Formats: sequence, structure tokens, C-alpha cells
Amino acid sequence: MKSQGFPTKTVTEGCVKLLIPDIPVKGSAEFRVAPRKTPVFYNPSMTLSRDLAVLVLRAYFKALARRVSGCDALAGCGVRGLRLVAEVDGVDSVVVNDINPIAAEMASTNVEINGLGAKVSVENEDARLLFLKNSASGMRFDYIDVDPFGSPAPFIQSAALAIRDGGILAATATDTAVLCGLYPKACFRKYWAQSLKTEYHHEVAARLLLGFIARSLAMHGMGVEPLLTYREAHYIRVYVLVRSGAKSVNESVRGIGYLHHCFRCLNRGMKHGFTSEAERTCGGCGHVMASAGPLWVEKLLEKAFCERLYDEAQASTFKEKKPLLRLLVTLINEAEAAATYYIPAKVCKKLGIQVPPTRIITDRIKHMGYSFNKTHYAVDGFKTDAPARVVVEAVKLG
Repeated sequence: MKSQGFPTKTVTEGCVKLLIPDIPVKGSAEFRVAPRKTPVFYNPSMTLSRDLAVLVLRAYFKALARRVSGCDALAGCGVRGLRLVAEVDGVDSVVVNDINPIAAEMASTNVEINGLGAKVSVENEDARLLFLKNSASGMRFDYIDVDPFGSPAPFIQSAALAIRDGGILAATATDTAVLCGLYPKACFRKYWAQSLKTEYHHEVAARLLLGFIARSLAMHGMGVEPLLTYREAHYIRVYVLVRSGAKSVNESVRGIGYLHHCFRCLNRGMKHGFTSEAERTCGGCGHVMASAGPLWVEKLLEKAFCERLYDEAQASTFKEKKPLLRLLVTLINEAEAAATYYIPAKVCKKLGIQVPPTRIITDRIKHMGYSFNKTHYAVDGFKTDAPARVVVEAVKLG
């Protein structure tokens, strides 16, 4: 079948059927990425992300005694918005939008295929203009999803105008190389923050993104409470609860600060506030520490909320829910763990020694009275409240 001059095919995701471009994806079966120049964007590797979006809305809005509205601002073929309407009770209406007229046309077709015309409206706008048009009281959304190809930064401030007090703002960043420290100048241009390339760079990326969102919404009198933050494959994803008012803004701003890292002895720490000490001296070895920020220095997710997501996931009929359940278990376990993580291979490379079994490192750290938690940011990474010198000692003894 052909549409708009390119081949198409029909696929099923969740409870919806979708007409999408029939264009080969890149990568292996485990890591498939849609080509950037596809006429309408649909990325099969983001199914887990969309499953989680469904769970977030089920978990959060279930307790509300009213119908809710949503906006999928950069929708591609419309899959995320369609799934939210089809799979979440209580979602009364969703605006599916894409600036690409071909994508908007295909999204309209998908709305018709699934018989959701009464609840889903399709727009063909610049997402920022769409947010401005829905910024008046009574027109704002309970849920906004900003899922671009690249950085969400250009859309966050306009999204702040269109989110309702007590709503959820979700954002995806696929420009992880920028946030992880490979391109510090680009990070400063996009996020007004200094990045830092460390062994725990994925967590630094998540904290930089959250810090940017918190600062952007504060300008509009809104505070944020992170409900869920995670890294999966090629992207960072965050969900924040938005609260208006000076008190909420002040509490949110207190969650912003700087990360300091010593590349000599691996000492690291977070500091609240908007001032970074450019010549901060390491308390472990006296070396000058590097800095990253401003970024989010408080917890990245709510444990109780993640437990609700896990319950929703168990009860779901998702086709591939084992990877989702594994991710949620790890997130629950690291929800209240110490900030930043260690990777044994990185520590051992610096020390010039062989990597001991993780079990031995775990036992030694726990025996010394410190916590030990696996992290989803790296397969072999772990979080602990032990000082860097204790971690180094545990690895050496291993």
C-alpha cells in the first residue's frame, strides 16, 4: 500500500493499529532506530517509553475525580497520543500535533483507523505556537509530552504556559552526547549549564535536564517535583509534577545546585545553590575539583510512585513487559540511593588493577557499614553512600 508517495504498512502497538512508513530501521533487533529522514517518524525502539507513559497516566490520574486532557506535541504518526486515549481510563481528550503536514495527515488517518475521532484532535502547528494558543485558563492540559528528535529545550518554556497546575510534564532528550559531556559548548548553548564527562555521565545528563526544566518553569511561577527519571538506550526521559505558586517555586529552586568531581581520587559531591566554587579543593586529595551545573541535586524519582507503576505494569497486558518490570524494579531499589554511581572497571583502570567480582566489592562495602544499590544507568554500575576512598579500598582488597 502507498500513501503520499512512499510505501506504508500497518502495525499494532498496545491497543492501537497504526499506519506507518514502510522504511527499514537501523540497528539490531534489540536496538532499532528509525531513520531521521523518514517522511513520518515512528521509532519501534521507543515502545517501552510509550508503555511507561501509559502507566504514568494510569497511576497518577486514577485518583482524580475528573476527566483529564493531554497533548502529544511532537507526535509523528500519533502513536503516543492514541495509546493514551485508548489505554488510560479517564483521559477525555488528547491533542496530537506535528509541524510536518505529512505526519499530521498520517496521524489523522490513524485516528480514523482506531475510531477515536471523538477524543483525539490533530493539529499541524509549531509545538510552541500550539502551547501559546492553549495558555489561557481553562484551555491548559493536564499532561504534556515533549518528545522531540534531539533536545526538548526549545519547547519547555512555552510548554510551561500550557500545563495546568497539578499536571504532569514529560520530556525526552535524545541529545545525550551533549548532556553527557562530549560537547560542553553545545550543552551550555542549549541548557545554560556546564556538562562534565565522568563515568556516571548518564546520571549527570538526567540531572542537567531536570535542572533546566526546573529553572525554566520557575520563570513562569511553577515548581517541579520529579516523579520518574530514567535512562534507556539512546535517551533520557523525565516526568515532573508541576505546581504553581511561590512556595512550590522556592522548594523547586532549592533542588538546584552543582556537582563537584575530583578526577584524581574519584571524590564527588553535590552542593545546593546557584554559585559554583571555581577553585573548589578536594577534601580527599587536595586536587582542584571539576564542576557541572546548575543541575538537579535532589532525588530523581519518587519510590512510592514507581511502586505504583510496577503494580500497574504487572496488571497490564503489554506484549513485552518483562524489560519494563526489570527496569521498574531497579528504579525502585535505587530511588533513595546516594547520588552518582561507580563502575568497577573504570575504577580498576585508574588503579591499574584487574576487576574483582562485583559480589566481593558488594560484601566489602556492606561490611564497612555502607549502602550498596545497583543502578539502571549502567549494567555494572552501583550506588553507595561510602566515600570514594572507601570504594577504592574495597576494589583494591577485592
